[in-house]
Amino acid sequence: MIEFKIRAYGRMELAQLYSPELTGIAAYRKMNKWIV
Repeated sequence: MIEFKIRAYGRMELAQLYSPELTGIAAYRKMNKWIV
């Protein structure tokens, strides 16, 4: 597992940490569905 460093993350960067197999925009859309 990747060590999670406490810092500011961009929305697409954070989404890709949760779904590294997806492209940036696809990972962001998936994360956005979790939130909304």
